[in-house]
Amino acid sequence: MISNSHSIALVTGATGAVGQALIEALRQLGISVRGYGRNRPKISLCQDFVVGDINDKAKLAEAMRDVDCVFHLAALLHINNPTADMKRLYWETNVEGTRSVCQAALEAGVDRTIVYSTINVYVGSFGNGLLNEATPPNPTNWYAESKLASEKIALSFPGTDVLRLAPVYGRGLKGNYGRYLRLAQRGVIPIVGDGTNRQTLIHAVDVARASIACASRTKISDKAMNLCDPSPYSLNEIAESISKAIQKRPRIVHIPKWAAMGAATLLERGLGLIGKNSSIGPAQIERMCEDVAVDGSALWRELGMAPAVSLVDGWRDAAGELNLIETLESARHCQRAA
Repeated sequence: MISNSHSIALVTGATGAVGQALIEALRQLGISVRGYGRNRPKISLCQDFVVGDINDKAKLAEAMRDVDCVFHLAALLHINNPTADMKRLYWETNVEGTRSVCQAALEAGVDRTIVYSTINVYVGSFGNGLLNEATPPNPTNWYAESKLASEKIALSFPGTDVLRLAPVYGRGLKGNYGRYLRLAQRGVIPIVGDGTNRQTLIHAVDVARASIACASRTKISDKAMNLCDPSPYSLNEIAESISKAIQKRPRIVHIPKWAAMGAATLLERGLGLIGKNSSIGPAQIERMCEDVAVDGSALWRELGMAPAVSLVDGWRDAAGELNLIETLESARHCQRAA
């Protein structure tokens, strides 16, 4: 358990955007951080880094030495149209990898482990209203199935909590939201449909805050908890917050779903003829139109906390890293100086 500045934390998946935010937050508290991953990062993220596979028992044992808490972020993430061999890879990385990490922590005497899952375990129920921890998981793809299986394994180990992450935004933003920010800067935000469908998000800074709060306490729950903002946001709300964040008034263009699907299908087929993949196909259009509404209030209530980063500030932070505007820290520094 993390209790003071003499504590040592191990972060697997340390080179990802969430891992970097977590490491930064831990270091600000004076906590020593050891990273673990398949490749040594190009830039120095933490004081110590162990290179190893997630199922390498010897390397994991080395990484666990003198550790007080483990944050297990390493995972094989969801991809569209996975090939047949991906099912095995999901299982080896997300399921057996979690077992390996938790077992290594147990054998090393680590008394606190935080394992990260995903709200995608509910994916088959998206569109059925606001979902919470009482909603039965409904995985419909290999990624979600592997993460649900990893939850069950993790919760069988003492001192282990499981946090179901929503899509994380902030620095290192990728995918559709990164495209939204760049398009907004150019004067337009395209939304497929009427924009009333909801998305569930959390800023990387708040992932770090909640994670450290969990690790500073004894076991939070015997079940997986949702780690996301307390309430979801409509796409229209997200578009408005992006506009405020970049201090512009881009035109919000609503595209009928049928038109977007038709264009995406033609693009995917056309690129397929020349052996290339489309970054926006029918599957991506469907995801843009999903109503992904997950209640994140239970964990925040349990921790006696609330998210610190508003939606507008979060997008300002992401836009700053993309060199669209000044960073969140710079903006706050200017406000304090004024």
